[in-house]
Amino acid sequence: MSMEILEKRPRLEANTNGLVKNFASPTPVLRKELVEDVPLRPAYIGILKSRKDIAVAIRSVTSILPAYGHLKRCVGQRLLLAFVKWSDKDERDDRFETAEDLKNFLIDKKFDMNILKDTFEIVRVPEKPPKTRAQYNKALEAWPVNFHPDSTIEIIVTGNFFDSQQLDTINACMRICINAAKAKAVGNDSCNGAALILDPDDGNNSRVLAIAASRINEHPMWHASMLAVDLVARIRGGGAWELDAPFIIEQSEVERKCELTNEQLPLFYPAALKSINIPDTIFPSVLKTKLSEEERKAPYLCTGYWIFLLKEPCPLCAMALLHSRAAMIFYGTGNPVKGVLGTRAVFHTTPGLNHRYKVWRNVLESECRAVAANLSVI
Repeated sequence: MSMEILEKRPRLEANTNGLVKNFASPTPVLRKELVEDVPLRPAYIGILKSRKDIAVAIRSVTSILPAYGHLKRCVGQRLLLAFVKWSDKDERDDRFETAEDLKNFLIDKKFDMNILKDTFEIVRVPEKPPKTRAQYNKALEAWPVNFHPDSTIEIIVTGNFFDSQQLDTINACMRICINAAKAKAVGNDSCNGAALILDPDDGNNSRVLAIAASRINEHPMWHASMLAVDLVARIRGGGAWELDAPFIIEQSEVERKCELTNEQLPLFYPAALKSINIPDTIFPSVLKTKLSEEERKAPYLCTGYWIFLLKEPCPLCAMALLHSRAAMIFYGTGNPVKGVLGTRAVFHTTPGLNHRYKVWRNVLESECRAVAANLSVI
């Protein structure tokens, strides 16, 4: 990205002369059922002898075997009856091992078998309803299905979630991460790199709050994400670690317990990161939907914030970001050893979590990958 870098500023501002527009959109990391084709399953198809019996046949079979609402019940004179039973572990009573079992079931339920030809076909049909239009189009190749698009999901999967202004912000923040990692990151094979935390809606602007590089050589838990979250806690007058004041900002003990002002931001760890230039701009707020005042005062450290990471986070970092209630995670390159947001697991889609953030990868991927390959490790 071509960008004029001037003196360090705590904010990012629009500068159309200094920023290249129309960056490629980051890649969303989604749960499997949104990105994989809908699985197909064998089903029994009855052939109607006459078209005049279609309406009666649909009403009758739907009342007897109603559990196939995502599928069109009749195509031409082919009537979808039921799924084939695959194994004894399939205990549902609306699936049948043989065509004779199904015929006997229909006769017991008073279905008029005279309207069907004697032989049933077996056809592979979509087992579940499609979640995306791409899945819908693929499913149609097997059998017509009902589809109710989710506009938010469609915008994400088609790569249209971010506008050009947001893409500028995303790439500018990742470039800061790259510079921070190059300057001072020391990690290990499991986790390394740098982190930046952005408040995407600080009044009418976006504001960088914290920038940190991995310092596992100083403390085993000082991963970049952990340090960045702790810096945000320090902004609020807290913080779990007694990071040396020279690394952050000179404060008295009284000041240490008070929230910092915007003029004192962003916070850095380690100290050398203060020399990193931040774009000489202030982007307008990049949130499409503003947080309510109640949401902004939520008792979690990173409610609504965007997190930028050079590398995909390890389990420790991913969980810390979840507990801090981050809204979005952006990372540049994967973590083949311990990455849990797309490589070795898709942690944020795990059932039962009490919070979910959106995850995006491949931001300036080639640059991040090159930098990550040359970071210091212990």
